[in-house]
Amino acid sequence: MQDLVRTYNTHAALIGKSIINSLSKVNFQKFDDTLPELLFGTFACLELIYRSDEKFIQNSPNIYPNRSEEHHIGADRGYLVNRAKLQKKYCISEPYISSATGAMCITILYAVEDGYIFLDFRLRTLLERFDLIEKNDTFKQINRAAYAVIGIGLLFFGIFVVLYGFYTFGGYLFGSAPLTIDAVFKPIIALTLGLAVL
Repeated sequence: MQDLVRTYNTHAALIGKSIINSLSKVNFQKFDDTLPELLFGTFACLELIYRSDEKFIQNSPNIYPNRSEEHHIGADRGYLVNRAKLQKKYCISEPYISSATGAMCITILYAVEDGYIFLDFRLRTLLERFDLIEKNDTFKQINRAAYAVIGIGLLFFGIFVVLYGFYTFGGYLFGSAPLTIDAVFKPIIALTLGLAVL
């Protein structure tokens, strides 16, 4: 997560300029069903849109690419606004973890006639779109699967070695073989090895 923030901070000016240039071509004055469709179609990394009044009180539902939620209407979004940076028609937040999606994102606040439109961009997807980080979803899945197989194998081996240690020691205790120092240390070694593996 820190790598994402570090990479974003290094290239924030370039990313912000590119997004603002694209947004300047969009007509924000009419906030209807066509605007979210246009924005989600333009920006694959856009995850959430909502609108606020001039005092940063949300007055629209949270609009996601495939649904909307109305229970956030009336929420104060002023905490996202850096008023010192709001000299222009827009303001870009620092990276933060979104309470709506749980993902690291940045919010672009865009001034319109009677308030502001908030656009949440998922940081990882945004950096992938700009080729600033690699997208290795297949590699990550293979890596997780390999760790799972190895972890399950080690767990099985650890349990087997612990049971073998108890079985061996029980055999010496209750069997007819004489109890020697070798008979005591074999199970101890097996139990220690099993504990280390687990």
